[in-house]
Amino acid sequence: KDSSMSYAQLFEKASAAGTFIAKQGIFNSPVAVLLKRGTDCISAMMSVLASGNFYTVLDDKMPADRMKKIIDTLHPSIIITQDDLSDTAFSLLPGKAYIFDEMIKTEPDMKITASARARLTADDLAYVLFTSGSTGTPKALL
Repeated sequence: KDSSMSYAQLFEKASAAGTFIAKQGIFNSPVAVLLKRGTDCISAMMSVLASGNFYTVLDDKMPADRMKKIIDTLHPSIIITQDDLSDTAFSLLPGKAYIFDEMIKTEPDMKITASARARLTADDLAYVLFTSGSTGTPKALL
């Protein structure tokens, strides 16, 4: 509610961060997104898809224990975050946390992202939603 962006801006951010992810050699793998709700979170989700991967969004207000259980179940290749959530992200996935504002400084390379997406099939995932159901333990819905 506090920000907006055009489709062109969304495409630009998603392409830049998607290129960053693809250059890490990550393909068809889970990526965790730990960003506050807003336009950057949407851009990050799209960047994961642009790179040929799938995502799970972690709510910054969810208890740390729940986030840890999701990370332990998902085994993400990386986690995308922002400065004020970086301590949490780095503790969840040491050495594999990246700041979205830094990722979008990457020069977009449409050949790299198009090549990654071309390798996907209709059976590949786009995102994984975790629910706790009646047990309180996170379960993935694919």
